[in-house]
Amino acid sequence: MNLTEENQRDHYNTNFNKENYKHSNYGSYLMRKEISQNFFLKFPNRLKLGKVLEIGCNNGMLSQYLDGYYDFFCGIDIADKAIDFANQKFAVTNKVEFINLNICNKDNNLGKFDTIIFNSSLHHMPFTIELFNNIQSYSKESTLIIFLEPHSNNKLFQIARYIRAKIDKSFTEDQNFFNPEKLNSKLKDYGFDVIKNEYYGFLTPAFSEVSFPPEFIFRQFAKLFIMLDKFLYKFLPKGILKYSWKYGTYCKIK
Repeated sequence: MNLTEENQRDHYNTNFNKENYKHSNYGSYLMRKEISQNFFLKFPNRLKLGKVLEIGCNNGMLSQYLDGYYDFFCGIDIADKAIDFANQKFAVTNKVEFINLNICNKDNNLGKFDTIIFNSSLHHMPFTIELFNNIQSYSKESTLIIFLEPHSNNKLFQIARYIRAKIDKSFTEDQNFFNPEKLNSKLKDYGFDVIKNEYYGFLTPAFSEVSFPPEFIFRQFAKLFIMLDKFLYKFLPKGILKYSWKYGTYCKIK
């Protein structure tokens, strides 16, 4: 089901406080930071991100997870409540800004970036020519475009998502969990050169979405989940890693 722009904005504004609470929990913060630094720094072996554009930035926390690794960070999001929060909380220097903007609209002139990031946001968006034209218009020949998304390889995880959709009112109906091979094919059709794919996270992506009291105990579990995911990534065959929660696709424009 594709929601209208107005419906999407209303939904994300209504559920912002609930979603934002997950980031305020320190255990969740640790796991989200670990996931972000793996996919956006370690896996692409790119410790200097230059000028960064995050598309679908929500509350702006990625600017904190990647702090120290970029020259400038711009986050855009359709939800004005999230953008207001991000600007008040994190846009405290001239290195960070957040803009209320729909990436799928035409004539969004933001300039050129060195790194463009979709941090679990593409699966909320319609695949339109305007979306991919805008991505390319923000890109230079050297720009690295990273799509970090949930995927559909693991059927057990798909069942868990189905159950969550039935009980969690913040779960939107517009979500599309990609088959990695099909997404790669679509990106190539839209003019992107897919460089590589990475899979990670059997525990941290799921548990970063929840929290349970007392917080100091959840924090210890979070550290354990981080350690276990590192172990699994290091020792599991790639054929099994494909059944993890998250995958990253790394692209450049052709």
